[in-house]
Order: sequence, then structure tokens, then C-alpha cells
Amino acid sequence: MQTFRENMLVLAGAARKIADGRARDFIDLLIDKLISGFGNLDGFKDPGVLSAVYDAQKGYAETGDRSLGDLLSDLLVKLAATEGEEQSSRKVIFRQALRCAPYISASQTRALAVISIMQYRAPRVSTLEELVECLDTRLNPFYGKIPINPIEYDHMSACGVGFQLLGEPAYRQIASKYPSICYDSFSHDLADRELRGCDPKYYESITASENAGYRFTDAAINKFVVRDESADLVNVINSWAGNSVRDLYQKLAWLPEIIRERIKELNSGLSLILDQYDASRANNFQLTAAGLVIGFQAWKQAAPEMTPDIESLLD
Repeated sequence: MQTFRENMLVLAGAARKIADGRARDFIDLLIDKLISGFGNLDGFKDPGVLSAVYDAQKGYAETGDRSLGDLLSDLLVKLAATEGEEQSSRKVIFRQALRCAPYISASQTRALAVISIMQYRAPRVSTLEELVECLDTRLNPFYGKIPINPIEYDHMSACGVGFQLLGEPAYRQIASKYPSICYDSFSHDLADRELRGCDPKYYESITASENAGYRFTDAAINKFVVRDESADLVNVINSWAGNSVRDLYQKLAWLPEIIRERIKELNSGLSLILDQYDASRANNFQLTAAGLVIGFQAWKQAAPEMTPDIESLLD
């Protein structure tokens, strides 16, 4: 017992020295961020901001993880820049994000970025090739770097960055978000046979050599394929009943398995992370506001040129 006590005194001294060094390093990092990105210390007169600085400094001192230090210092700068003395929702969300971030691992933080990309920022594209290129650009920094064990997402739920709720698998999500992409073109003969008497504004000829034939117009997709949550349910059902446009679309629509195979042919790395997204149950993970802020900030660290600013999410 005596030996244990003596060793603990030595170890405690060593741990204190490491923690003090990390605490100083964090303040230096925060000052650098303030000089380069904010340059105004007025926000740090707020006791709530100073309390958040202490919590962040403590979290970094415990781990020494540089990526966590960058994340926490960036969030502190944004918290300090939040104007007004009122307890605004933005201040509350930033403080909560600062409290949660030290309790999740680096790979879990990257998972929040992937979930943010998949669930909250749909790129505007007109072909599957464009979608694959866009998703690859966004998700590439996280290939092979997210948790694949569902238990990790249970831990993330306990840390306040999200919760488990039944969600759409990745390829079904793509089919839902991009109905104008995820179906086969159709021939003139098929249009004559299946769309007889249909308003011609609902389909148009395409000239691309690979996909010669016809495709539905945006007007057709929006009216007969995409569900309008604000529309009167009775009118929606009546417009869908026996509708030739919707019936033909359903025959031509790609199943999730087909979407997966086509994406895999175009980019195997992208299909792998989407498979992991589903297998780990990340697709069921719904982010809290704090989790969303952490996810977007992690994305910004990985790809600063392409990430939307966090403030745009909170406006």
C-alpha cells in the first residue's frame, strides 16, 4: 500500500505537468484563432463564455487531441462572437456542443460529419454521375474513418449529440431525395403505349447518346412522384389513383439494390462508406442541434472550402 501511495504521488505530479502544458497549448491555440478569425475579445467578458473556455480547456487537457482542440477553439470563437446578453438559442446550442465534444471519440466526431452531409445538405445535381462525384468530394475525407460498430452510436446518444430513430438506409435515401435521377429512360413506343392521353408537358425527349429516349419533366416528378407534405391528403390520393405518369415511373424506378450497384461501378470507395453507414445504423442516428454543430465543424476542419457556415444552420 505504501508503494502504491508513493507511486500515485509521482504519477499525479507527472499528470499535472502534462495537463498544465496542454492547458497552455489550448489557450495559445484559442488566441491564434481569435487573431486570425475574430480579433475582438469583448465576447469573453461574458461569464458564460469564460465558463465554456474553462470546460473546453479542461477537456483538451484531459486528452491532448489536436483535432479536438481545433474543434473546441473554433466553437469558442463562434460562441464569443454571438452578440447580445440575452440567453439566445444559438448561445445555448454552442455551449451544449462544447460540453458534448470532449466525450466522443475522433471517429465518432467524423461520423457526425458524415451524418450531417447525408441528412442535411442535399447537393443539386441532374445525373447519377454528378451525384456520385459530389458525394465523393464531400465524404472522401472520412473514408475508412467512421465507427462501424453500432454500439458506438449508442454511446453517442448517451453523450447528447443525437438519438436513435428509425431512418432511411443510404440508397433508399438517395432514391427519395433524387427521384428525377433514379429511374430508367423510356422509349417512344413505351411513351405511346403507357402515356397515351397524358399531357405532353410531363415528359420530354433527351438526346444523350447513352440514354436516348424520353424522361419525365420536373413538373411530372414534382406532381406525381414527390409527396407534398403540405398538400391535402384526399386531393393527393385522387391525383395519384390510376395515374399513368406515376404508374410508369414506378415501373422504371431503380430499387435501392440497383442504385448501390450503379454507384459501386462508378466509385467503389463511395459505395463502401455508404454500406458502412447502413451497417453501423448511422442511418438511424438523428442529430441534436449540438450534434449538428459538431458535425458541420468537423466537416469544415476536413474540407474548409466546401462546408457551409454553421451560422446558416442556426438562422
